[in-house]
Amino acid sequence: MNDIRAADYITVRVSALASQQNHHESTATLSNAAAALAPAEVAAVVVSLRSREVDEEAETLLKGYARDQSANDIMSLACGLLKYRLFADAEALLRAAVK
Repeated sequence: MNDIRAADYITVRVSALASQQNHHESTATLSNAAAALAPAEVAAVVVSLRSREVDEEAETLLKGYARDQSANDIMSLACGLLKYRLFADAEALLRAAVK
């Protein structure tokens, strides 16, 4: 349940920032979330962002995660995305991680 609460809070915040065209603050919020949350929670954030069609921010989160997190966390997030059937996001994450 924690995964869902964190995801909902972050998604609402990021959605509001994106609708205000405040991309800098949106990116900072996503970066902080990626650093603070467990991979399962980050997967829930991606699901929540996708369900609200906040796609650009979901992609920003995945790219930043691939750049900044450990290989184990990246693999854990990829598995979480696969669990949610977000195959394209899992692939994008892994591709970004090996660049």
